[in-house]
Amino acid sequence: MRLKHMLAGMTALAITLSCSGCALETVRPDTADKGVYSTQNSMSAAEYSIYINKQITVYTNQLTTRMSMIQNMKQGSVYENEIQMAEKSLEIMADVLESVTVTKPSFYRGDDREKVILAMETANDNMELYTEGLKNGDDVSGFEELFQNDFNALTGLANLYYE
Repeated sequence: MRLKHMLAGMTALAITLSCSGCALETVRPDTADKGVYSTQNSMSAAEYSIYINKQITVYTNQLTTRMSMIQNMKQGSVYENEIQMAEKSLEIMADVLESVTVTKPSFYRGDDREKVILAMETANDNMELYTEGLKNGDDVSGFEELFQNDFNALTGLANLYYE
């Protein structure tokens, strides 16, 4: 009798666990193209501030490097791999932009997030034009000022998150 009750209890437990388990569907992060967030919950203000500043730092590092290269090219230096390095910068920046786009901002940071995304998109557009200019053999010295403007816009937005 005791074995019968124990077996019935184990069966009920197995059925309960199988019915209440996780869904069979795997969770996949969304992409920026879908226009939805890959997270269900917002980060705290402190977490989002750290996250967004880290992403902005990636952008400013790429922009600073390209500005240095332009400055060196103005002084006569020749860099055979600058096209590949600019393409890599553009790839890194595009990855970061997608990450920022699908990350749900902290409460009341939606407007700031949109400004950061716009500044990042502008920097991406300028980097793409720079890369095309390099490929075409154009004078790219004017991009130093554009990259400086992008740098200033992004660092100014990063300061919003210190409030």
